[in-house]
Amino acid sequence: MKNWFKKTHLLMLLSMVALMFACGGESNKSEEVASEEVSKSEEVSSSSSLQNVLTAEEEQDGWKLLFDGKTLQGWRGFQNQPLSAWAVEDECIARVGDGVDIMTQDQYENFELKLEWKISPEGNSGIFFHVVEGDHKTTYETAPEMQIIDASAGRYAGDKTTPKQKAGANYDLHPVDKDYAKPVGEFNQVHIICNNGKVQYFLNGEKTADFEMWTPEWNKLVKESKFGSMKGFAEAKTGYIALQNHGDKVWFRNIKIKTL
Repeated sequence: MKNWFKKTHLLMLLSMVALMFACGGESNKSEEVASEEVSKSEEVSSSSSLQNVLTAEEEQDGWKLLFDGKTLQGWRGFQNQPLSAWAVEDECIARVGDGVDIMTQDQYENFELKLEWKISPEGNSGIFFHVVEGDHKTTYETAPEMQIIDASAGRYAGDKTTPKQKAGANYDLHPVDKDYAKPVGEFNQVHIICNNGKVQYFLNGEKTADFEMWTPEWNKLVKESKFGSMKGFAEAKTGYIALQNHGDKVWFRNIKIKTL
């Protein structure tokens, strides 16, 4: 009789242990499935995120798209030269060959500009505003530039570029205190605010430049820079927005503007 009770008790214990393992296994499987579902959900959300569109809030706030993600409508070449160096690629305005800078058909005085850019390894480009054509040969002769560059390696790495030539700088005029650019292959977020000569640059959410044009300090700064010999540099109160063809592959998307 004692042996029977011992065997029965042992079987009950073994059954309980087996049940606990089974429940634990099911719980782990459930957690693994849930984790996989969240991961897949995040992947789908990331891959299906819409580009080159405005939210209802942005539309209500006065933002307008400068690029529809499909065509180069609203853009033209500097000095009305052909746009053969630019094309739409992967829902981006992309530099695809030698040629002039691409610029908006409309001019802007006071505005907020937002866009995203991605640069090729060791690439160089820029964003200009208040561009004037006239008899000028390039956009940079008249317009301030927010610098775009990959200075992480190669020809622009280290002391091969100054802080005034790093990504986010007001090119050759106002330096950045560090490299704010994301690794090559990733898109960077730009926000430029220009209001009655007061200008701010933001790169990936960080302020990289804050200056005021047409002041004695500004005039002195320009005079002592490479632009000092360029007649009419940054004198215009309005002008075109341009994207630079510096000879390297670069992509732009989600280009939007709000006039102030």
